[in-house]
Amino acid sequence: MNPLIQEALEITKELGAVTFIGAIAIYLHTNTGRRSQDLDFAVTPEIPRDTMIDKRYKIVNDKWYSPRGYRIDIYTRDIGEIPISIIIDTAREVKVDKKGSILRVANLEVMIVAKHRASRPQDIDDLRVIAKERYSDIDWRAIESLAKQPIEYQNIKTSIETLRNT
Repeated sequence: MNPLIQEALEITKELGAVTFIGAIAIYLHTNTGRRSQDLDFAVTPEIPRDTMIDKRYKIVNDKWYSPRGYRIDIYTRDIGEIPISIIIDTAREVKVDKKGSILRVANLEVMIVAKHRASRPQDIDDLRVIAKERYSDIDWRAIESLAKQPIEYQNIKTSIETLRNT
């Protein structure tokens, strides 16, 4: 099993209902994607610092690390101007092994809008993977509802269609 998936399962066991975003979500949506050395997840309400420390999570140079040494980024507020409640409420459960273990990940449309808004090089790479692997599964009405304006929706759609063909 992918070590990041295994770590995500451990984090879920230790911290409860978390919703993974970022590279791990892209991987689980597409079965491919870029390498990452950290795990990003959304959670609400915020997990108290003392609880994290009691569960052997550590802070080093203002960054959180799991008990097994993986860097984690914990999001408790809007991501890419998408309300955290929408990210969590629309998350998908993905079966990750033959035993039926499940991880929650942000849905495909949330990932597309957040990554499009961030537009860092790794976000464009992630969008390219989504466009090539999952284009036919995209719910364009969901993208439209997440877009701030019709022009943003059109820009996202054009970008995804372009990336699909590159």
